[in-house]
Amino acid sequence: MESVKYMLTSNQEKTQEAFQQSKNAIEQIIRILVLMENMIRGMNLICYFDLQRHYSAAYKYLQQHKETFLKECITSNLKQGIREGYYREDIDIEVMARFRMESSMLVFQNNLFPSNDYDIVRVNTQIFAHYMYGIATLKGHKMITNQLQKRNR
Repeated sequence: MESVKYMLTSNQEKTQEAFQQSKNAIEQIIRILVLMENMIRGMNLICYFDLQRHYSAAYKYLQQHKETFLKECITSNLKQGIREGYYREDIDIEVMARFRMESSMLVFQNNLFPSNDYDIVRVNTQIFAHYMYGIATLKGHKMITNQLQKRNR
């Protein structure tokens, strides 16, 4: 439990810092993508499964964190992106926030993406890009492409 709390507190601080340092909603989410990639690279996926199977209180704590902090971050980003004209006005914020929360967890589903066959960082990036381009306006598409190209240099 203490390890999970420490990891989540650390990730929460890094997330808040990324949000504060960003000029717009797309830059925020790109910074979060980088944080996620770093976290995934340093993580043994078996730990996630063990947490689910053997440490139900710690897993429940992780799920609660996802439902509160993570959902609020995503919701805030969506609202900001709409205000800035980067995200479509017609998206259902509640639905897309939940979609993003759950789709970000797909990389941990070994039955969908066996680690022997898939690079989970690449899978995460593909899922992320699908989400971002799906909610973006044309102005947002240009910014996303620009930010991703800048990041890949």
